Amino acid sequence: MVVLGVLAGKWLDEKMGNVKPLATIFFTLFSIIASLYYLVKKVK
Repeated sequence: MVVLGVLAGKWLDEKMGNVKPLATIFFTLFSIIASLYYLVKKVK
């Protein structure tokens, strides 16, 4: 799931022509938070 977030962010940064990888950072953090949320829900 995290890998998909990174790849989506890189693709979006390239598509938008961003100098700083803002979309990559956003999608990576979002996917990490989503993965942790899923893990916590599964454990409980």
